[in-house]
Amino acid sequence: MNPVLAIALMGLSASPGAPVPKDPAPNPLAWSYMGVRVQNVVDGADAPLQITAPEPGTPAFKAGLQVGDVLVRIGSIQPKTFEDVQRYIFDLRPGSVIAVEVKRGTETKIVKMRLEERPDTPDYQILPSFIRRNQKMRDDEE
Repeated sequence: MNPVLAIALMGLSASPGAPVPKDPAPNPLAWSYMGVRVQNVVDGADAPLQITAPEPGTPAFKAGLQVGDVLVRIGSIQPKTFEDVQRYIFDLRPGSVIAVEVKRGTETKIVKMRLEERPDTPDYQILPSFIRRNQKMRDDEE
């Protein structure tokens, strides 16, 4: 065998495969979401919000949030209601990274979470009060 050809073939077998494509960029016009369900720990306007279900595969689940964690701060706000959480998250774009501070038992933890595009499923419908100006609701688009 030709030595030049042998070296070329060896070089091909040692080279890495094709580059792995990056994930597609998030849609900048999409709605962001965390993927948690929360409830007030006790009744009252200043009652803390407790996570009741970080849904598997969601940004909250991937960040390590757990059932029972109490939301202290999300980004720059201290949420008092689920609507506070939604309004803050909806103002951000998918791909944004936020700090989420939670109280777990007696320990306070801060986790970084990358927001993702809100799924287009009945579980994640956008309430009319959150619709952006000039944006049609799904039912109106047909």
